[in-house]
Amino acid sequence: MEKELWRLLTPKDIKHKKVRLGPNHDGGYVIPEILLERCSALYTYGVGDNIGFEVDFLGKYSKPIWMYDHTINWIVPPQFGYKKEGLGFGENLGDYLDHYIENNTQGEAFLKLDIEGGEYPFFLNCNMKRLKEITNGICMEVHFLDEPERRQDFINIMRKIIKYYDLIHIHANNWGGSFIYDDRLLYQTLELTFIRKDYTGELSSIKTIYPIPGLDFPNNGGPTDYPISFLD
Repeated sequence: MEKELWRLLTPKDIKHKKVRLGPNHDGGYVIPEILLERCSALYTYGVGDNIGFEVDFLGKYSKPIWMYDHTINWIVPPQFGYKKEGLGFGENLGDYLDHYIENNTQGEAFLKLDIEGGEYPFFLNCNMKRLKEITNGICMEVHFLDEPERRQDFINIMRKIIKYYDLIHIHANNWGGSFIYDDRLLYQTLELTFIRKDYTGELSSIKTIYPIPGLDFPNNGGPTDYPISFLD
């Protein structure tokens, strides 16, 4: 399992230009620009109190944004579509595939998730074949990797995701802690970006070093970002 985990966490080096949306701290993500240009809408789950990514997306691309979070109580600005519902298959939760149909979305959406562990039951139970038909890319935060059960869940969801998507960016959230696993430094919380395989295109011959200066920034606003040394 150890070797498989490192393999699953190794991004592919693509030639597509990457851009950052959102603030230069928590809430920002690095995405291949082609996905943002070609998507028809943004679906974001786990709104919290930080919509910097969504504000940037709306300002640059002027496309529909659908936001879901069953835990917030503040008033979402009217330019965003919002439903007080989480992502998943239980109480107060709904399936992204159903939301896509409810909103009459056409074409390929981009999917963003930060749902504090809810990513595991969602991807373990979702219809990935259908998801990839309507979704050109995914960015998400994965949590609790220091817990053995969650680490196994992560491996299981990655096995499903990589059938249809390539991991092309990784960043460690330094609000979370670090731990030693298989004699290497790993982090509790990681930010991952995926591109659907038909978009991957030609791979770069230059190995990307993470974090990427000018694109990646420490989530907590401090001077030091977490190194991704396990890729060395």
